Amino acid sequence: MTTANIKMTSVLILFALLSVFLTVAEGKASQQFLLRNGAKIEDTKTGLEWAINAGTPSFGKCNGGKKTWDEAADYVNCLNSSAYLGHNDWRLPSVHELSGFISKIAKANKIEHKYDIAGPKLKELGFKNIQPSLYWSSVATGEVALAVEISTNGRFHPVGKLNTLYVWPVRGGK
Repeated sequence: MTTANIKMTSVLILFALLSVFLTVAEGKASQQFLLRNGAKIEDTKTGLEWAINAGTPSFGKCNGGKKTWDEAADYVNCLNSSAYLGHNDWRLPSVHELSGFISKIAKANKIEHKYDIAGPKLKELGFKNIQPSLYWSSVATGEVALAVEISTNGRFHPVGKLNTLYVWPVRGGK
């Protein structure tokens, strides 16, 4: 990794940390999520809609499973071309959106820094196929992108874009 990539990664991490810590507040997660059309759940505070199936599912011509970062972007484009769940505006979530979403759920459980604290709550809210793994965010530069831990408390990490991770598309937002 070049010095420029290391500096850019540091800037990305700093930006992501600031955006998450400045906006995530404790709350009762179950009261702010609404089921939409049986296939997606809306966060009423952010206006974001998350697919219920968080396991990077196959849909039409779109092959599911773990993806490199570039494949993740192609997968979301394929979902849009196929009008996944009736919409064509799906995207990779920003690190702020994905990390904030998971942190909010973990804080609502009032349990932090333990393994798989958000996973059971996500299932309780109606999400399925949640993988105890890292998921891609849209934040990337050069050879590195930021990925978010889904089953813990939403921590994020710089990861090489050639790694294969899960994709949880999102749409909307206020």
